[in-house]
Amino acid sequence: MNDQQDKTVMQETVAPQTHILVVEDSIIQAELLRRLLVAQGYRVTLAKDGAEGLAAARKEPPRVIISDITMPVMDGFEMCHAIREDAELRDIPVILLTMLTDTRDVIHGLNAGADYYVTKPFNEQYLLSRIDTALKDTPKHGDETLEMELNIEGEKYPVKAGRQQIMNLFISIYENAALKNRELMSAQDQLKILNESLEEKTRALEEANKDLEGFAYSVSHDLRTPLRAIDGFSHQVLKRYEDKLDDEGKRYLNLVRDNTQKMSQLIDDILAFSRMGRLGMSMAEVNMEGLAREVFEELMRVANGRDLTMEIKPLPHAHGDHAILRQVWVNLLGNAIKFTRRNPAAAIQVGSYAEGKENIYFVKDNGAGFDMQYAEKLFGVFQRLHSVEEFEGTGIGLAIVKRIITRHGGRVWAEGKVNQGATVYFALPV
Repeated sequence: MNDQQDKTVMQETVAPQTHILVVEDSIIQAELLRRLLVAQGYRVTLAKDGAEGLAAARKEPPRVIISDITMPVMDGFEMCHAIREDAELRDIPVILLTMLTDTRDVIHGLNAGADYYVTKPFNEQYLLSRIDTALKDTPKHGDETLEMELNIEGEKYPVKAGRQQIMNLFISIYENAALKNRELMSAQDQLKILNESLEEKTRALEEANKDLEGFAYSVSHDLRTPLRAIDGFSHQVLKRYEDKLDDEGKRYLNLVRDNTQKMSQLIDDILAFSRMGRLGMSMAEVNMEGLAREVFEELMRVANGRDLTMEIKPLPHAHGDHAILRQVWVNLLGNAIKFTRRNPAAAIQVGSYAEGKENIYFVKDNGAGFDMQYAEKLFGVFQRLHSVEEFEGTGIGLAIVKRIITRHGGRVWAEGKVNQGATVYFALPV
């Protein structure tokens, strides 16, 4: 066999690649389709709108056309109609690939001459199966045209198309719906598994938190007795042996007492913080304005006769636990009084405003303030933005406020500027 005969045999045995025209104005979608089809052995031509797609089809008729609908210059419906009007192109299968799923769009596609309808985002295997079906069972357009009127959801739609075209399009719509339903069911199953896993982890976390709170409560409670003993014995030594101790010895014992008392206060705060997560709540209507005034008056009795201006504006009632919400006002107003100590013109303002389905309450002062970059730390346990030498405290007060408000379904935050004061907000559902 000579070289010319070899070439002839090779041309006969190697099948040419199947040509598919993709009409898509999205560069990304077009490239995704091109790569998918090329990987399956197809030869692909791209067009960015209906007019360009129609020209490409007339220049080199493809075996299948895949087209978007919404495009500039000429949309997919117009292109499809033009193809069916062209004797050379009319039998080329057209697959509409689009995000349009309204009944009117489907009927419009049917009347324009589309054979199959695939919705975006598309399933790759399903699209490839539609292409395979179109290649194996190429529809004949114009042989048998049916005119009918479809009644869908009370609306009538005139349809003029071939029998096979109608069957193909409605079958593809049904398969699309079935596929989407399977994907939805699969997603629901996955969501159910994730929810069950989340619930299990939530229960484990709640148990761990309960154990941790119980441990903190137990340890803190057990530490009280030895601390009281240390403080008590130190006091007795100072009292009974005062004449035998030099000034340095007395200073040491007073330091011991001061630090045991600070430790005792810290333990009391830890216990209070732990209890806030364990106590049951008795929900009722709470007079927030009356509660704020009552707490402020109590705090001022032990404020060493300080001169400060206090303004409490009308506050809406809240739905919550009276005793626990009282602690919120104790901590917030106590902080405001404490941190305005160095301002001779100290002023505190309590107010509120409504926003959406929440009532937002606030306590504003013109005291020491804080740097906003540390705002998130304010509500953490043992988080302090001022030294103990500047202002006493253990750093648990605002953490307790956050826990209480969170248990009431609310939220807390703060704003401030160094040496210009601070405002602490808490929101409760209406």
